[in-house]
Amino acid sequence: MANGHGGRRQGAGRKPKIVKEIERKAIAEAGPDAEYALGLHISFMRDDDLPEKLRLQCGQVVMDRVWGKVQQKMDVTSGGLPLTDDAKAKLERKLSAVVVAGAALPVSEESDEG
Repeated sequence: MANGHGGRRQGAGRKPKIVKEIERKAIAEAGPDAEYALGLHISFMRDDDLPEKLRLQCGQVVMDRVWGKVQQKMDVTSGGLPLTDDAKAKLERKLSAVVVAGAALPVSEESDEG
């Protein structure tokens, strides 16, 4: 524009998603190293000449990478006693968080009354 107001300006507009691009590049570059590391663990796991403890540790790493780590279960009780139905319902309401973009937002306290 002739008067310098509005229109296209240098630096204006949506910024490139540089973080995503860097992340993709890092993953692509790390891929061969990750495959090598996993292969190394597998070869150690299968090597009968290595100590059994080391072989078992390598086996655990391989299993965690291939199958994923096992989720730990938690028994929620009140002093060792089972929770009442009321307490369970209140806890379930609190735990039913709204998931937005990967982040959990807790349910408001007012919802406990209803």
